[in-house]
Amino acid sequence: MFRSFAGRSVFAVVFVLAMTSAGSSWAQLSKADIDKATAMVKRTNYLRIDAPCRYYRGQYANSLAWANQVVPLVEVSPTEVRPHSARPEYLAEDVVWYARPNDPMRNGKLGVQGGIVEVGVEGLPPNNREVVLRFVRIRTFQDFQAAFDRAFSAVPLQEEHADWPADIKVAIGARRVVAGMTPEQAFCVVGQPVSTEKKGNVETWYPRQAVSNSKNVKRIEPTDFPKSLEFVDGKLTTIGEVVPKDKLVPLLPKSQPIEDYATALLEKPLYLRIDAPYRWALQHPEFAVEASPDGVRIPDPWTADETDVTYWSLQPNDKVFISDVRQSGGAFDLDGNSKFRLRLVGIKTLDDFKAAFNRVFSDVPLQNEHPDWPADVRAGIKSRCVVAGMTPEQLHMVTGLPMNVEKREENGAPVEVWFPRAKLKVCKDAATGKAEYVLPPNVHPTFVGGKLVLGAK
Repeated sequence: MFRSFAGRSVFAVVFVLAMTSAGSSWAQLSKADIDKATAMVKRTNYLRIDAPCRYYRGQYANSLAWANQVVPLVEVSPTEVRPHSARPEYLAEDVVWYARPNDPMRNGKLGVQGGIVEVGVEGLPPNNREVVLRFVRIRTFQDFQAAFDRAFSAVPLQEEHADWPADIKVAIGARRVVAGMTPEQAFCVVGQPVSTEKKGNVETWYPRQAVSNSKNVKRIEPTDFPKSLEFVDGKLTTIGEVVPKDKLVPLLPKSQPIEDYATALLEKPLYLRIDAPYRWALQHPEFAVEASPDGVRIPDPWTADETDVTYWSLQPNDKVFISDVRQSGGAFDLDGNSKFRLRLVGIKTLDDFKAAFNRVFSDVPLQNEHPDWPADVRAGIKSRCVVAGMTPEQLHMVTGLPMNVEKREENGAPVEVWFPRAKLKVCKDAATGKAEYVLPPNVHPTFVGGKLVLGAK
């Protein structure tokens, strides 16, 4: 069975600075709201989205007891869905795509903690696996309803569209792609493609080829989706072949060059470029951050103080040491001091590993990478106190990701207001970075034209 907050489910998501609401106060849903929400997820609903999860068995600390863990990899808010990458090289062997759009799901259970609601549901036979979705920024029942409607439909997806041709609706119900489908209609069958290409009026999709992947081809579970779908002027015209199971591309085997490079990093002092929150799973620290050659996925810090599963004890410019590196497919787990743990994904080559690694770590304190920055700013970063005139990049090195950001324009200049997770100290001595006072809770760091001013409420 899925394990909610009591079982410490985890997920790392993209943090978007341009949030729409201010402040950091989150109320948990009332018991009446939870009862209504539970009734909604218990009935049979149909997924609008893919719902990949991590499936693994974990052992409780200092215990012989083991438990199955289902970890959500999709985050749904009232305003958007943030899916996990479908690219095979981003995956480890414990990532599985059991549930896809139009799958009927039932017998839902909720795990509620502050503004986060984890929704665990099970499919109907023969695909009666269990999956978990993570709803975030849930302050009211209306927020839950909005997120729910982004993830589920009360009827099969084709039945929501009376204007769709009958033959298309029949094909979607039979889980087949047919010529004439739009991308929206094809999505109801194959879900999120691994990648897409667009040239003029031609759009090509490359659907996922595996439900779960492995370094051993015999263990790969195929989707039986076509290798490619080609749309011309928004209509499906060409359907690729289904790749035989023995021709599917397995996960990457272990790479000796990467292992040798990673081994040389062990116990070397490094400085974080990012926040590195971790979560607890079965009494053990679990990674909550994924870094790839293309970017970094970090949990939404808005609810950092509202949940007992995420700990933001490591932030930019903290010194850390890596004690262990483990590979599974294109993913590498890095463990270190102070319950430090994160995952590098999308790793096919040594250059990929270096690119992802360098998004997370610096060899020197961050201020030392910028000798051209003003001396008072570099001293402030070192001492973790703020200095008027800092840029958002510089303030991030002091305080990490804010709980929220408001953006607006005043007198033709862009204004950005930060709501930090922790209290900020203002520098008194520009040369040494010595702190003068703590910024009051109702006074928020504000950037006008990209430069920090203090005193905005």
